[in-house]
Amino acid sequence: FFLYLRGRMRSMRKTLHSLKDTRFFVKRILAKLPTKGTHAEILALSGELGSGKTAFTKLLARELGIIERVISPTFILERDYSIKKNKKQLRFTRLVHIDAYRFDSEKDLKPLRLESKFNDPHNLVVIEWAEKIKKALLKNTRWIKFSFIDENTRRVEFQKLKAKS
Repeated sequence: FFLYLRGRMRSMRKTLHSLKDTRFFVKRILAKLPTKGTHAEILALSGELGSGKTAFTKLLARELGIIERVISPTFILERDYSIKKNKKQLRFTRLVHIDAYRFDSEKDLKPLRLESKFNDPHNLVVIEWAEKIKKALLKNTRWIKFSFIDENTRRVEFQKLKAKS
């Protein structure tokens, strides 16, 4: 990992060479999420097709104890998964997985009723192709950018998460 400043946002970059690396990255992200809050935590994923957004989400779900098969909700736009009590003592009881690939603008979001999902502190919301709906996201959204390097290698750049509160 290395740290650099870009504007006022602290960012980190990591090169992932395997699913094992990605799983470790997921664990680090989860360890930094606050255990208390007044609204949902939002992880905004961006990157080209095949850059690792869905793989990240699948491993995140597994780490949260979700045993259902996690697939990208490209055509149905959203999938929700129940999170059973987990050993990580996180506050989340639901993983909301949204794929914004098919959205042309924030107007397309109305059927999803995002405001209610964002206002629920028990939701962990993961949005693939989040750059397409950037204006609709909360100010404290945590961004993770994925880049395809080669068949087995991805680069991730993410906003540095503060320690738990």
